[in-house]
Amino acid sequence: MPKKGFPVLIQACAFLQQRGVPFHLDLIGDGLIADDLKGLVAECGLTDSVTFHGGRPQPELVPFYEQATVFCPGTRVQADGDRDGIPNVILEAMASATPVVAAATSGIPEVVFDNETGLLVPPCDPEALARALERLLTDPDEAERLGKGGEVAVRAAFEMATCVTPMTELLRARLGAVRAARS
Repeated sequence: MPKKGFPVLIQACAFLQQRGVPFHLDLIGDGLIADDLKGLVAECGLTDSVTFHGGRPQPELVPFYEQATVFCPGTRVQADGDRDGIPNVILEAMASATPVVAAATSGIPEVVFDNETGLLVPPCDPEALARALERLLTDPDEAERLGKGGEVAVRAAFEMATCVTPMTELLRARLGAVRAARS
């Protein structure tokens, strides 16, 4: 899907390679632009540094999060305004304590707080994305700090006790009031 912004991520990886920053990009997913992405990887000379894994069901993503040094969803806003809201994969990566680098688009800044729970970059800016990725790829302590910050934040915001329990109590109270009014 073009709104995933993978071409920007691949271009950022080309900058990393030019700077001599060691990396390996695992791209997961498939779609209409998969062949175009493979062509861009070859054009950028990244064939040995990028692995295409195709589409995977959600449970198979967990090991990728756990092994990743950094997670970058590569989101962007389309010309017609189409965009992701808050991609679930960001929350899943954060729950795995994997530091996130993402474009400051849509709802992403609602969960990725720059320099606290991850790094935000301007959308469609491969050089800025490369700088942020380089920062985490070359500074394991910073990557760990942001990964832990993201894990704490996502668990606090999305645990059952935080989300479901208060809503359940509210619904039970409302149901009780409706039943009492009918009696």
